[in-house]
Formats: sequence, structure tokens, C-alpha cells
Amino acid sequence: MQLNIGGHKWLWFDGYGRLSLGLAKALIYAGHDIHPFELREYENKPAWYSLAQGLDFSRATLQLAPPCEFQHIPGNSAAYTMHESMTLPDGWADHINQKNQVCIVPSPWLIEVFENAGVKVPIKVVPGGIDPDECPILRRHHNGPFTFICLGDRGNRKGHHDVYQAFYKAFEHTDRDVRLIIKCRPGSLQGLDFSYSTDPRVQVWRADVTHIADVFAFADAAINPSHCEGFGMWPREAAACGVPTVVTNWSGTADDAHEWAIPLEKYTLVDSYMKDCGGLWAQTDVDEIAWRMRDLYEKRDEYKARALKAAQWMRDHATYAHAAKKLTEALAWWLGGPPEEKALPVEVTTIHSNGRKHKEVI
Repeated sequence: MQLNIGGHKWLWFDGYGRLSLGLAKALIYAGHDIHPFELREYENKPAWYSLAQGLDFSRATLQLAPPCEFQHIPGNSAAYTMHESMTLPDGWADHINQKNQVCIVPSPWLIEVFENAGVKVPIKVVPGGIDPDECPILRRHHNGPFTFICLGDRGNRKGHHDVYQAFYKAFEHTDRDVRLIIKCRPGSLQGLDFSYSTDPRVQVWRADVTHIADVFAFADAAINPSHCEGFGMWPREAAACGVPTVVTNWSGTADDAHEWAIPLEKYTLVDSYMKDCGGLWAQTDVDEIAWRMRDLYEKRDEYKARALKAAQWMRDHATYAHAAKKLTEALAWWLGGPPEEKALPVEVTTIHSNGRKHKEVI
């Protein structure tokens, strides 16, 4: 298959960027002819500029971005997008309908959201994936406190404030062999500097980390009581690394959650007060999070064994190679032809946490 992929950002620390990079790599490894470009590079450019860049719009284009970033692309164009509440921002449905002939979303729950917002083009589901090369199975050798990690980006949507409350419900101040790391990007959530700094067991980690596995190298458990996820890349990558991973059993993280995660079953739908759209999302139960954190701490070996099975399930069912195959099938359905595939032999080296290397040709 010949395909242009217009990405919102091709950045390893951005969600859409990681999805674009992972899918493009898997498609190329499967033998497809892929031409990646940045959507913003195409904006307001004359036709000769696109031709000079090598863009051929006789082939189909996949626009992988928030709908507000979509461009009017000549020829066939498919959207690949998502959202994190039950109401789309104003204008997003028009961007999808007017600039694409089909819409692809990473999770089935989004179909109703997009249809209710007025999306008229056909909607297909193609989940994202994980890259096993970037997510080696980690076997932490314990010589320090039992460490929980949660994500603190995107305001409060990831639920770090609920994890913080649950931590103090689960553990007394006298419990010194536990730790909570709140991971966020540089410059984000400045309020954490003041409200989370008095207890040395709670640490705010602000950094862009080049290798995603390094984020989880310090963790015995990942807690992700997110209010809403279009897909949920971060917890899936934690699970692929063999880290016991707790997720909200709603929206994008609910898909196959009992296979790869530890689902939180108690939640209520509340107004998100999300900028420009509002809409409902899930409020998890802090007591359930606290109970699960305590249980993870007390039954760590049991949960680790379960997590190793989950990591293998991710490799067997939920890699970018699986996502690429589903994507080509969806595009072939849309374009009316077979998804041509001729896999290229690629040598992949996986570096395990013990430092050993494993090579295989895929």
C-alpha cells in the first residue's frame, strides 16, 4: 500500500507523535510505501511546494492529528483522531466531514461520541499499539522503597490528584518503605512545586525522557486512574514493560483491560469542565485506588507474576505491527482494494533490564 501520513507532530514525547512514529515504522517494516510529512508544513503552501517535497496525492493520505489541525488534502484523505470527553469541541465534526472521507478512531467508545457530534463519514476502529523494542520487560531488583508512579500531565485529566489522596489513605506517615513519583513534563503543573513538596516520599519528576522504559525503570506499579482516554498509550507501555498497571475501566483504557491491566471498577460520570467543549468523563473512587495500592504493596510477587503475563499478552495482541495490519485492512475497505503487503526482513535488537541483548529477524 502507498500512503502519505500527515502527522500533527512527529515528536517522541507527544502522544500523537508517538502514535505517528509507531504506526509509520510498523507500516514500513511490513513493506508498505509510506511518505511521512507534517500537516503544518502543508498548510497554506502552493502545489509546487508539495510536489518538491515529494508528496504524491494520487496515493491516499492519513491525517493523524486533532481535527482542528486537519488540512484540505487533494485526493483521498482519512482522519485518524480521538478525544478525551463525551463531547467534541465545536467545529471538530466539520473538520472531519469536510476534509476527509473516512474517520478512524483508536477505541470503540469514540464512535458514539463522534456520531453524536455530527460526524457523517464512516467511522472505523483501529487501536494504537506498543513497540516491544521500546518496552523491554523490566525486572526491578529491589533495594529501595516500593515505588508507585503516576502521570501528572494534561491538568488533572490523568488523575494524579486522586493517586496522591489514595497514597495517604493507603499508607501512614510512618510507612517509610513506600514512594510515589508524579511524572510530568518540564514546565507543567507548577502548583505541584508547592503542594507536593513536604513529604520526601512523594516526588515530582519533571523531564522529557528519551526512552519510555526509563520512566518505568524505578516503578513497582503504575497507577493511571485517568478521567478519560482516547486510547491510553502510557499505561499500555507500562504494562508492556511488565509493570503492574492500574487503569480506569472506562473509555480507551477499558478495551481488553482485564488482559493487560488491573481495572478500577468504581467510577461515576461527572462534568469534565474541559476547555472549549465540556462533556462527561469518569471520576474514580479514591478508596478503591487506595485499597488497590495497598494490595499491590502487600502482594507484590503475585501482581508481578500477573504483570509478566500481561506484558506477553501485549506482545501477542497489541503491538504497532498489529495496529498497522488493522489500519491497512480498514484503508483497503475504504479504497476498495487488497492491503498489499510484502514484509521486509528487519533485524531487531531488544535490550533487557539485565543488560543482555536478544536479536531476531522480523
